[in-house]
Amino acid sequence: MQHALSGSRRLSAFLSMMVLSVVAIAAFSPLASAHTLAKHRSKQHWSGGASVTTAPWGTIPTGQAVNLYTLRNGHGMSVNITNYGGVVQSINVPDKRGGSKDVVLGFPNADDYYYDFTQGARSSPWPLSGGSGDTYFGAIIGRYANRIANASFTMTCSDCSNNGVTYHLDANNGVNTLHGGYLGWNTAVWNATPAGGPGYAALKLTNTFPAGEGCLSTLTANCSVDGGFPANITVTVVYPRQCAEDLLRRAEHGAVGRRRDGHQPHQPLVFQSGW
Repeated sequence: MQHALSGSRRLSAFLSMMVLSVVAIAAFSPLASAHTLAKHRSKQHWSGGASVTTAPWGTIPTGQAVNLYTLRNGHGMSVNITNYGGVVQSINVPDKRGGSKDVVLGFPNADDYYYDFTQGARSSPWPLSGGSGDTYFGAIIGRYANRIANASFTMTCSDCSNNGVTYHLDANNGVNTLHGGYLGWNTAVWNATPAGGPGYAALKLTNTFPAGEGCLSTLTANCSVDGGFPANITVTVVYPRQCAEDLLRRAEHGAVGRRRDGHQPHQPLVFQSGW
C-alpha cells in the first residue's frame, strides 16, 4: 500500500510537471511569435506625432507576402492599409469616452480579403452561403469603376489604330463587367512606399497593369482576340493621413502603348470604405 501511494505520488508529480510544461509552452509561444513579428516591424515618424508603421501581414494563397501599414497623425487617429488591393482595413478614431472606435467594415486578415475578392475568378463560393461575398471592402477599384454594359465596349477615337475595335471583358456581374472584371485592381499586390513630414503621414501605392486585363481566359470567351482593356497603364495612389483628420484619395494615371481605354481615365477611382 505504501509503495502504491509512493508510486501514485510520483505519477502525480510527473503529471503536474507535464501540465506546467504545457502551460509554460502555451504562455511563451505567443511571446515568441510577437517577438518574431516585432523584429520585422519598422516605424518611421515625423514631428507632430505623425508616423507610419510597417508590419508583415501574412502570405496570401498566391504565395505573395503582404504588409499592413499603420498611419498615425499624433492626435489619436490611425488608419490601417494593406498593399493587397490597397485596402483600407480600418480607421480608428477617438470616441467621447477616451477610447477608440473602428468606423469601417473589413476583415481581420489578408486571407479573408483574398478569398472574398477572388471567389468569382476561382468559381468558388466563399464565404459560405449567407456570407458577404465580393464586398470590395476598402479596396482600390479599377481599371473601370462601376459597370460596363454587356461586358464589352467599342473604342471611338480619331487618329488611332484601334478606332472601332470592340473589346470583350469578363461578365462578372450578370451580363455586365463590374469593377474591372474577375481580377480587378482590388486583387493585386501593390508596391508601397511610406512617406510623411511635419504633421502628416502618407502611403504611396504604385502598380502597372498590362493590356488585356479584365478578360480572364478560363472564364471568358474571345480573350485571345481583342479581349480585355487596351494599353498598359501605370497607376499611383496616395493615402495621406493629415492633421485635419481626413483621409484624402488621389490617383495619377498614365498609359503606354496603343490608344488607352476611353473609359478609365475619365472615371475616378472609387474608395470602397464600407461605412
